[in-house]
Amino acid sequence: MKRCPSCGQETRDDSQEFCTRCGAYFVTGHQGPAKIGQTGMDMPEDPVERGMALMDVGSFGEAVRIWDGVVRSGTVVDDITYRRMVDSAAGCMLGTVMQPQMYASAAIPQFASAMPDREFVSDLMAKLAGSLGVCSIQNGVLGLANSYMMLFLDCFAVYTDLRDLLRSCEGACEDLGAMVAKASVLPDAIQAKGPGPLEWLSAYQDFAALLRGTVSDMMDGSSEEAVSALADRWAVARSITYLGPVQAAFTFNTQAVVAGSITSRMLLKSRDSQVKAFSKRYMKGPE
Repeated sequence: MKRCPSCGQETRDDSQEFCTRCGAYFVTGHQGPAKIGQTGMDMPEDPVERGMALMDVGSFGEAVRIWDGVVRSGTVVDDITYRRMVDSAAGCMLGTVMQPQMYASAAIPQFASAMPDREFVSDLMAKLAGSLGVCSIQNGVLGLANSYMMLFLDCFAVYTDLRDLLRSCEGACEDLGAMVAKASVLPDAIQAKGPGPLEWLSAYQDFAALLRGTVSDMMDGSSEEAVSALADRWAVARSITYLGPVQAAFTFNTQAVVAGSITSRMLLKSRDSQVKAFSKRYMKGPE
């Protein structure tokens, strides 16, 4: 018997790969942190395969840390293996209730930076967005979007070039728009008090659109040479100080969803102020 980590529905069909209720993938083996990692007896010796095995049991952070060690050791990851890594990570994110702490423990920006010839964050976002078809209720779409937004925020840590950030924002607007459209024709099968999945999805879409407009304005006011120079300076900066306002803006954006109308307006103003702070801090360049 399998139990969906997203909506809790159980199925007796062990061959089923995803929940027919919400569309989330089942995590095979143990639910939660990997028990087999305590002894290593049942783990593959190859570290890449070991990471994939950990992804299968929902140990997202530990798996990425192992992969990070592999690529930093100088091991070349071929195209087939890389694609399997992306598929494995996406399967874990879709089949696990991805809490922010769990995601943060993986340190995705650091791992992505260890593979400068790859687009791990963008490829993982595309894989999640491409899985929208399996969702059959609004909560399934929201679960997918929650993981997607974690990756989207990390784009601002991984990509220091405004041109790359604009492409990420444009892609996010398109993907989130598709999620809103999909959810709007699906049932809200897990109705609860407070904002529903469509409200959360619309808030995510609005946030991506706000950042898209901001980045576009930043580029419009700069020459190609200035954009390239800023990207190069931020690429070697000791810290990405403009990331803090982006993260704060997203926090205000989410808080506004659950707040009352008056408080919500205040929170959205705070969100907008943080987005402006991101723009000013980025354009000023690292100190």
